[in-house]
Amino acid sequence: MKVNKNKLIIALSLLFLVVIIVSACLFFEKKYKNKVYPGVYFNQVSLSGLNESEVRDLINIEINNFDLKGVNIVYKNESFLWKRDSSSFDPDLSFQSVFFDLDTVINRAFSFGRSGDFLTDLKFKTESLYKKNTIEMSFNVDRNKVLNQIETAFDGVGSFTKDAKLESNYSYNEPFEGEIDFSVVEEEYGKSLNKDIFFSQFEESIRFLDSRNIYLEFIESSPSIKSGDIENLKDEALDLLSIAPFYLKNLKDGKEESFIVSKEVFSTWLKIERNDAGDLYFSLDYDNVVKFFETDIIDKVNKEKIEPQFEFENNRVSVFYPGQDGLVLDYEKSFSNVLNFFLMREMDNIFLEFSIQEVNKVDSINDLGIKEIIGVGKSSFLGSPSNRVHNIRVGTNKFTGLIIAPDEEFSFIEYLGTVDADSGYLPELVIKGDRTIPEYGGGLCQVSTTVFRAALNTGLPITARSNHSYRVSYYEPAGTDATIYNPWPDLRFKNDTGHNILIQSEIIGGDLFFYFWGTSDNRKVEVSDPVIYNIIKPGPTRIIETTDLKPGERRCTERAINGADAYLDYKVTYNPNTSEENIVEKRFYSKYVPWTEVCLVGVEEKVEPETEDIVE
Repeated sequence: MKVNKNKLIIALSLLFLVVIIVSACLFFEKKYKNKVYPGVYFNQVSLSGLNESEVRDLINIEINNFDLKGVNIVYKNESFLWKRDSSSFDPDLSFQSVFFDLDTVINRAFSFGRSGDFLTDLKFKTESLYKKNTIEMSFNVDRNKVLNQIETAFDGVGSFTKDAKLESNYSYNEPFEGEIDFSVVEEEYGKSLNKDIFFSQFEESIRFLDSRNIYLEFIESSPSIKSGDIENLKDEALDLLSIAPFYLKNLKDGKEESFIVSKEVFSTWLKIERNDAGDLYFSLDYDNVVKFFETDIIDKVNKEKIEPQFEFENNRVSVFYPGQDGLVLDYEKSFSNVLNFFLMREMDNIFLEFSIQEVNKVDSINDLGIKEIIGVGKSSFLGSPSNRVHNIRVGTNKFTGLIIAPDEEFSFIEYLGTVDADSGYLPELVIKGDRTIPEYGGGLCQVSTTVFRAALNTGLPITARSNHSYRVSYYEPAGTDATIYNPWPDLRFKNDTGHNILIQSEIIGGDLFFYFWGTSDNRKVEVSDPVIYNIIKPGPTRIIETTDLKPGERRCTERAINGADAYLDYKVTYNPNTSEENIVEKRFYSKYVPWTEVCLVGVEEKVEPETEDIVE
């Protein structure tokens, strides 16, 4: 009887313990419903009991503090205060070299204790009373942009190692008389930034939002080919000139055309390299071969890609030009062909290689399923300078007539292509460090922003979108813009309509429109007005002296701009009011840094006084 009584006491005790645990869990779940559990920290800041919006605001405060302080990069006796943003007189050319991924950080915070496994989650909830679980910042670093900022700030910090080489006395495209000869160019010893050490410290600083000093360290490097190694190779170089002249060939419309490479030009192609066994041999200089391609060939062989053109009448579309595939000289493959023939010392039948840029084929307009306008995007560029307006028109033409196939993921960067003078763009000034440098692409974010708005209003899934680093008057209201910068960030969305989408555009005065034509599936699209909050005032005007302007001339950005956070809600209802109704919702967050007005003031170029040699 006593045994049974003991068993009963144990059973009741266990039942009581289970009730306590279940009650505690239920209380725990109720108290922290849609909130972060205890014991979760972002760096040293507790997130316990905060909902998603509160977590986002708290982390944004930490980011704002970090953005204001920056990271101090030190080299010798100079220092450069690195910040995420880079200024420009055109907002499209301003960029951030580090992008924070707040959504990933927030998801990690809420994932603690919510794995779905009861015992694992119970263990976490118990340990959370005395144990910290720290989340670090999630981010992407554009290393090339960071290095570019450093090199500009320290005026080309470090130096390149250069091998000794033989240099022809022929200067390309200049009058030349006499005999080809070669001279030895001395090698140069150099030092390069230790990128592994730098980025290890830099990314640790970003990860913990820790403003600190980072000291640049360099690696000494020596050339692999020295002048003494190649002095006796002059005669062999002169013998190799007997290979020229020779021809590079191309088939055009079934006919063969040839481009002559003279002995003089060929002399600039020769290059000495060292193989794995340590032996020296003659190869070809890629840059000089490509220089010949660019100056003597591409204008005669490249063919511009032209997308199909359409006419519209009574809301119906018809093809009036089927388009033309582009033909572009492939530098890499063409150079490889030339090099292979040279290494065999047989310079006959060298054919150039091309890549084809295919247009969207239009066999029958009826097969495309293009019936009506399914989405429109609009933005205003009124007041833009002439270079910017020009670039907007050039960029817009890149997308006009483009057809996005069903289930295709559209990439703005992919279709945009190269942005330079050869593509028809004009430059604008970018501020790097305390210097201004011309850069191409100003105005292109007007195009990407308008395409983004058209994709939203069409109800398409947006797979990649980033806001500008600061608020731009052309893209107000805040939260509705989309920045692009090759190769990243990009604007991407997917055509899930089940039909082709045809992109058309129109410029009316200072307004840009993009029209998406296709076949409506009656989806319902709701895009809220953006909510703008957390306003932050900018600092005082920053003055930069420059010789790019006339002395005394002053040129400033449009105005100082408040920093802010913004979000808009995006809701797409598929098959509305039917048994198959499906609702997809997404919130687009945007964070804009406060932007200090930057003004250039023209000054006269300083002339260093001449020094006389002192004879003792």
